[in-house]
Amino acid sequence: MIVKSKGKLLKWITNVKPYPFDRRQIKKIVILRYDRIGDMIVSLPLCKALKAGISGAEIVMIASEVNACIAQDSSFINRTIVKPKGLFKWINCLLSIRSERPDLAIDLNHAVTPHTIFAIRIMRPKHVASPFKDGRWGVRGNELKLFDLMPKQHPKKYSRPISETYLDIARIIGCPTKNCLPYPLPHYENENKHIQPYVVLNPSGSRKTMRIEDDCLARIVGFLTHETLNWRIIIPSMHENWKALRSLYFNTLNVTVLDPSPTVRPLLPLIQFANLVITPDTALVHIACAYKTPLVAIYTSEQELFEQWRPLGNKNARVIRSAQEKSLDGFSVTELLRAISELSRVRPNGSQNYLR
Repeated sequence: MIVKSKGKLLKWITNVKPYPFDRRQIKKIVILRYDRIGDMIVSLPLCKALKAGISGAEIVMIASEVNACIAQDSSFINRTIVKPKGLFKWINCLLSIRSERPDLAIDLNHAVTPHTIFAIRIMRPKHVASPFKDGRWGVRGNELKLFDLMPKQHPKKYSRPISETYLDIARIIGCPTKNCLPYPLPHYENENKHIQPYVVLNPSGSRKTMRIEDDCLARIVGFLTHETLNWRIIIPSMHENWKALRSLYFNTLNVTVLDPSPTVRPLLPLIQFANLVITPDTALVHIACAYKTPLVAIYTSEQELFEQWRPLGNKNARVIRSAQEKSLDGFSVTELLRAISELSRVRPNGSQNYLR
């Protein structure tokens, strides 16, 4: 009974009269993407497609504090708004956007999410786009009239790259998608051409169960020290693991533990010019793919999530899978070290590295 009532309420809230859609009339697009760094990166191809297909439109990104720098540095996003903390500040922000009369809002959640529906209803855009949405409370996503621009579900459903799922939105409104991948991150000038080669070794994944344990980390550091001779090992840290990592590698001459940074921005040029990146499934995978940097990425055994978040467009990427669906437990360190050995001979530009 409660579920049916929620379903009826959801239909009532989203029962809006759609406007006839004309791509030529779209002047302002607002995208809701206030979540993680990786989510923002895989959304950039859609932004590029929109900018190419609706060149005169202003693209406004509502971002989170953690992923805003990616949007701010993108040439395909005109303005970035960081979602404020606190309900009343958030409502005031949405009312301010509403006063600008947005033509199109894009909700990139796969499921029906009340917080984005709440935000969209306050902004009152003429059109609302979304990837195909799973239902909620007995209501299918395509039954909600609020979303007048929603692609049909792909035959592979969610077993495909998530960036392609987002590009489905561009396709249904007639925007070109041919050259939107790899991920369009900014490229930097190499100001340190003469420093020694280095590898970025990231132990932290998107969840606590997705981290490289200390004993495995020690094996990787030892192998790199022996295998790559004069390479430096750079380990990014977060506030919660900085002290532990510094303690582990305080006296290791070839290892540098980076101080925690409030944004991912300092890591972008570091990854662009790295000789190798080693990381669990996290945003650094997509950054390495954007720059075609040699990559060893560790994923769980869950196939659908892997298909969504796997490395794209990087021929020098190697994937190691764990034995578990929800954690990295059971991945083969031996297989990982073999991949490191192979890729340590390849520079980011594809030439061979003879420093061994």
